[in-house]
Amino acid sequence: MLLPLLRGGWVGFLVAVFHPLQLPLSKGERKKQITRQVSIMAFYIKKSQSLRKNVRRIVRQQICKAIKNIHMAGGNDEEAVHGIRKCIKRIRAVLRLIRAEIGEPTYQCENKRYRSVAQPLTMIRNTRVIAGTLDELSEHAQNQFNNLSVALREEHQQVRQRELGQSLSQVKEMLVQSYYRVSRWHLRRDHWKTIHQGMKKMRRQCKRAMKTTLNQNTPENLHEWRKRSKYYWHQLEIMSPISKSSKALVHRVHKLTDYLGNDRDLFMLLDRAKEILAPHEQENLESLSMLIACKRHRLQKKSFRLGREIFSS
Repeated sequence: MLLPLLRGGWVGFLVAVFHPLQLPLSKGERKKQITRQVSIMAFYIKKSQSLRKNVRRIVRQQICKAIKNIHMAGGNDEEAVHGIRKCIKRIRAVLRLIRAEIGEPTYQCENKRYRSVAQPLTMIRNTRVIAGTLDELSEHAQNQFNNLSVALREEHQQVRQRELGQSLSQVKEMLVQSYYRVSRWHLRRDHWKTIHQGMKKMRRQCKRAMKTTLNQNTPENLHEWRKRSKYYWHQLEIMSPISKSSKALVHRVHKLTDYLGNDRDLFMLLDRAKEILAPHEQENLESLSMLIACKRHRLQKKSFRLGREIFSS
């Protein structure tokens, strides 16, 4: 009975789920534990393991890490929500790598499941980011957007108070169930060629999304390009120990996702401002629109230049 608890990540899973029950540790023990946890949670392929073991280890570790973030939520809600969402995005990036090997029905089922896991936290994340984006944008606006800033922050607090506790409880339950489901993933071939093919496919999708956006620059196309690029970035992270891809490429793709992400945040801010600002504040809305348009233009220019460099070959 004890053997399964000592293999396949079960200890890490139990520690994550029952995190509040951990006993106090001395300073030296804490340092050792932190070092060990950083190593255990490493988000990359290990050459010493088979592909099947690597996939199961990485996904289970991200589930455990997400559950630990839930336990951290009382101390820093914003970081916890961000951490949970990042873990889920990484898992979905892994699913895309092995899509051909686990089969389309399994992929669609699991991808939909993890998308559903993250969904309850989306509104909390969006309201926080929109409020923060306005603060950054209006640093030199001499309090012109104070009313809007107050309204956005109040909205975030209301959403947080209404949604956070229930959302985290729901997310944790779904993550615990997902942990057990990983063992059911059947890879038809336990071969490294599988994962290389998955990454090449994602690169092609990024390149195609960029070309689509160049031809038709819409918020929807930019958002799609950003999502594909984010999955590609996480896949590069996973593959870094065994791939020819340099650390510089990982950094550049990450930078691209930041540009595209900031552009998306600005779009959402303007969209929400149009709904909140009263008719007599039309002048403020026009000023905000001009600020956002200028900043989005610069971000998109950087995105296209960097995207061409990354996906030119």
